[in-house]
Amino acid sequence: MKNSFFSKFAKLSLALLFVSCIAFVACKPEPEAPSNSKPITSTEISADDTLIGKWADDYSDWNTYDNNYDCQIAVDFIETASYGKQESKIYVLKTTADSGYIYYQFSTDVTGYGPAPDYAPFTIEANGKWGAIAFKDLTANSVKMCDFADPSSEFPTTLEDCIKKYTIEGGYFSKMPEWIKL
Repeated sequence: MKNSFFSKFAKLSLALLFVSCIAFVACKPEPEAPSNSKPITSTEISADDTLIGKWADDYSDWNTYDNNYDCQIAVDFIETASYGKQESKIYVLKTTADSGYIYYQFSTDVTGYGPAPDYAPFTIEANGKWGAIAFKDLTANSVKMCDFADPSSEFPTTLEDCIKKYTIEGGYFSKMPEWIKL
């Protein structure tokens, strides 16, 4: 009788130990993400940011506004030759100390243009959607930057989606001409 009791007890103990081990392994917490995989976040541009101001590109005879500047960046609007004036909070994501992206929400629809030779204008429903500018080599008086170009005209509906979609690697920014701060 003793042997059967100890035999049953041993089997039950082994079974409980096995179940406990499985439960312990199943409840093991996820390993922490490496410190270099921080989420990509942008911040609102501040009034003292070097990007704030009026900018002219190196095509001086193409200056769009007041025959003086091609782009103006403020804390609550952005004005570009490509997309006009858009009133919104402006966000910046710096990828290095002197490069990154500027993000803004469209406050109006914009005009697109069809293919050559007609270049027929058409309306792009952009109001409430998001756009971006890439920049690099930023100094107090100069920068290389470019508006995004999205041939599909399917602009993102959230800032997060804009950050993910509009990247240099994704091919949405072509030339990065030199711009001078006025």
